[in-house]
Amino acid sequence: MKRFELIFTFLQLPLDYLMLVLAGFTAYSLRFSDLITSIRPVLFNLSWNSYWPMVLGVAAGWIVIFIFSNLYTINPNRKFAAEFTRIILACSTGFAAITIYVFFTLQKFDSRFLVLVGWIIAMIFIIVERMLLRGIKALLYRAGIGLRKVIIIGNQTISQKLQETFLSKSYLGYKVSGIYEHFDKNTSTAILETKPDEILFTDPRANEEEVLKAIDFTNEHHIVFRYSADLFSTWI
Repeated sequence: MKRFELIFTFLQLPLDYLMLVLAGFTAYSLRFSDLITSIRPVLFNLSWNSYWPMVLGVAAGWIVIFIFSNLYTINPNRKFAAEFTRIILACSTGFAAITIYVFFTLQKFDSRFLVLVGWIIAMIFIIVERMLLRGIKALLYRAGIGLRKVIIIGNQTISQKLQETFLSKSYLGYKVSGIYEHFDKNTSTAILETKPDEILFTDPRANEEEVLKAIDFTNEHHIVFRYSADLFSTWI
């Protein structure tokens, strides 16, 4: 996997933690704002010095939930809709965990407002943060930074159209390093010389033996293997 993708994946964890902490702090600030206190006066005694360490701990717990929700898996082609769903589910799981903890420990939390609003703000902050990261990646791709080298194998007409698509839509993050009609000895030699990040098969009706050889080859040399249909499905 390219270092570029690893860097962005590793950045997500501390940024997510920061967003969760900011969400907790924002909820506290809102609760004591003039607008909210005019609607419902503050009836609890939860000082800032007691609150902020609690937020840091809860945010760390939510990060663990994010990890188990596969929010830090490396998949440059993941649709944002799928990531959006995972974020909502992970944040909701964290919200449920807090609710269950309060219920079973019989501890009366000082303000349901902080829990509910903190949950909503956390989802918003995380989603906006992930969208900004995707936007930055797209800008870097347009500048030719971090592009994934791909070898296209299969029908020449389809392969040429794919190449044109990657050239005109650089934000997809691909750079075509070669086009070959079949996977054979010459192709495998060229692939080893080119050292692509991915191999893309464009012919779903390709010879089964040829496809299996290509898959074995990519597994052996740690290259990502994809069918064009699989790739297109991530853009829809």
